[in-house]
Amino acid sequence: MPTRTNTMQERPLQASRWRRLLVRSLALFSVLVLTSLAIANVNADTRDDRRVRAGARLLRSLLAADIGIAGKTAQDGRLHVVVLGGDARMQREVIGLIVPPQGGAGARIRGLDVSIEARNQLPAGTDETVAVFLAAVPEAAELDAVLRYAKRPGVIVFSPFEGHVERGIHAGLSIEAKVRPYVNEASLRESGIALKPFFLRVAKVYR
Repeated sequence: MPTRTNTMQERPLQASRWRRLLVRSLALFSVLVLTSLAIANVNADTRDDRRVRAGARLLRSLLAADIGIAGKTAQDGRLHVVVLGGDARMQREVIGLIVPPQGGAGARIRGLDVSIEARNQLPAGTDETVAVFLAAVPEAAELDAVLRYAKRPGVIVFSPFEGHVERGIHAGLSIEAKVRPYVNEASLRESGIALKPFFLRVAKVYR
């Protein structure tokens, strides 16, 4: 049988062990929480990146489906496209997806040469831009400016991000059973943009 003295000595030892176990558990919990947050941020970024890349591929098809595209070339005879926002890496990726870097006929849209410029601000009102592609989610005030810009005649504004087509952006993408174009019928009509029937048949249309 343990003596009273031994029992009293064991209690501080047990308390000390519990404190160490608690500290270790809290430390492990903190690491797990931080790791989970980091993974969540990476997944969110990756999801947006995937939408941007998929949207860049769809933009080529959208411009090719614009019935009036041949009449929208600038004075240099090329279609001028602006990639708006995003970091330099993503801008380079988007440009390479819209206009393949090998050049040649594969880089043209409906036989027309394309000029792409990466910018952090919308083009001026007198610019000869035919399309604006959002490469990053804009702040609320910036999105309002993009929505106003989208009312310009003949200019297509494309956003791959959720909720923007419903707000009035001309086109984006729908990710459901498969990825397909998503267009705002009213916004296209307001800007005088007519798309070929084959494109509308495969697109999701917001009315």
